[in-house]
Amino acid sequence: MNDKNMIKRFPGIDALKFICAFFVVCIHKRFPGMVGLYIVAISRIAVPIYFMITGFFYKSEENQEKKQILKLLKIILFSSVLYFVWNFMLDIAGFIVHGNTDSIFRVLDAFSKRSLLEMFLFNESPFAGHLWYLNAVVYVFLCFFIFKKIKLVKILYWITPLLLIVDLVFGKYSLAILGREFDYICVRNFLFVGIPYFAIGHVIRHAYVQNKLKPRHGKYLLVAATVFSIMLCVIEKYILLALKIEAKRDHYISTTVLAIVVFILFLTAFSNENKKLKWISDIGRKNSLDIYIIHPMVMDVLSIISRKLRIENAYVYVAPGLVFAVSIFLSVIYRRVLNCFKNKCNKNN
Repeated sequence: MNDKNMIKRFPGIDALKFICAFFVVCIHKRFPGMVGLYIVAISRIAVPIYFMITGFFYKSEENQEKKQILKLLKIILFSSVLYFVWNFMLDIAGFIVHGNTDSIFRVLDAFSKRSLLEMFLFNESPFAGHLWYLNAVVYVFLCFFIFKKIKLVKILYWITPLLLIVDLVFGKYSLAILGREFDYICVRNFLFVGIPYFAIGHVIRHAYVQNKLKPRHGKYLLVAATVFSIMLCVIEKYILLALKIEAKRDHYISTTVLAIVVFILFLTAFSNENKKLKWISDIGRKNSLDIYIIHPMVMDVLSIISRKLRIENAYVYVAPGLVFAVSIFLSVIYRRVLNCFKNKCNKNN
C-alpha cells in the first residue's frame, strides 16, 4: 500500500472521533454516583486518542506542516476570543444577579503574568481549561518540525515510554510513589501527553501501511482485548480509590493500553463504510472539533436552565447525553450556515 495514498477518510476513525467527543463531555459533565466515576476513568482515553489520530494523519511535508499549524492557530484564536466574550458575559450576568462588582473584572485574570506563563509553558488556556489540547497540538507539530529539521525526530519516538512513565509518576501515581500531588498542568501538556500519543499514532500509521495490523481473527481478538482493557481500567480505579492514593491527574496505566487497543480496533475492524452508522462517522468527521470547543458553554446554559426550572436532581442523570446532543445540534447548524455563506460568496465572485 502506498503511504501517500493511505491518507484518506477512515469511517472507523471518524466514528471513533464521535465516541471520543461524547467521552470528553462525560469527563466534564459526568454521570452521578460511583458509576459516573468509573465512566470518567474509561473516558480518559478520549484526548490520547485525539492525539493518536492527529499523529496517524500527520503529513510530514514542510508546506503541509505550516498549513496545519496556521489552521490550528486560527482555531485557537477564534476559540479564545469566543470564551473571553462568553466569560465576560457570565461575569456581567453575575454582577446583575448578585451585585458583585469584583466579578466584572474576573475575566481580566486571563491576562495576568501567571496565566500567560502557564499558557506558554504548559499549554494551559487562560480562557477555557479544555482548550489546552489545541495549544498542545501546535507545540507537538512544532517539536516534530524542529526535530525533523535537525534529523533527530527518532528521539521523540524513543523517549515516548519515558514520557508516559513520568506522566504516571508525577500524575495519577504521585501520591503512591512520591507521597504528594503536583499541579496537573505540569504533566497534562504537549510534552507528557501530546508527544507520546502523537508518536504512537504515527507508529500505528506505518504499521497499517505495511499491513501489519491485519492478523487472522484480528477483529475478535481486538474486541476481547478492549473488554479486558476496560476491566483493567475499572480494577485500577477501584484499587486506587480503596487505598486512597488516587491523585487528580487524568491518566491511568490502563489508559494507554485501552487507547491503543480501541484505536486499532476502529481502524481495522470498521474500515468499510456502514450505511447504518454513516451518520455517526459524518458527525465525527465534520463536528467533533466543534463539539469539543463549544460543549462547556452548552453545559453552562443547561445548568442555568435546570436551576431555574428546579430540575437539577433529574438533570444530572441525563446531563452528559443532553449536553452532547445540544452540542451536535449547534455544530450542525453552524456548519450549514457557514457552508451557505461560503457558497454565496463563491457565487458572488
